[in-house]
Amino acid sequence: MHLAPAPTSNSYQTALQAGPLQSISIGPVVSNNANLSGSRIDGTYTQTDGWVDGTGAADNLTNNSTDVQGDRVDENPNAINAGTGNDTVNAGGGNDTVLGGAGNDVINGGTGDDLIRGDSAIGTQTTFS
Repeated sequence: MHLAPAPTSNSYQTALQAGPLQSISIGPVVSNNANLSGSRIDGTYTQTDGWVDGTGAADNLTNNSTDVQGDRVDENPNAINAGTGNDTVNAGGGNDTVLGGAGNDVINGGTGDDLIRGDSAIGTQTTFS
């Protein structure tokens, strides 16, 4: 069974988007929805954003490090934004993108064709000569 929002906003769309369902009870088939009920598990739900994010502190981002969204450093291509602080980043295997952020960082791209930017932010470029 799939529950999907209606194509236009209506009174039950908010309930469908409130979070994962724990259970659904369906009564006998009738011409209205009075016999339908559901319950939800309360919780905090996060979604990965594709970037392993550091914090404002001195982070040690290595294999199996995860951020608050659930993004994880592994041996596949990683996107890592270490944030501020004096961070240590070991990106592992794969073609990684690593942004050191502010601070005195130690960055090891590991194997692969990596893009490493020391204090750069996304969308900016630092040129070394």
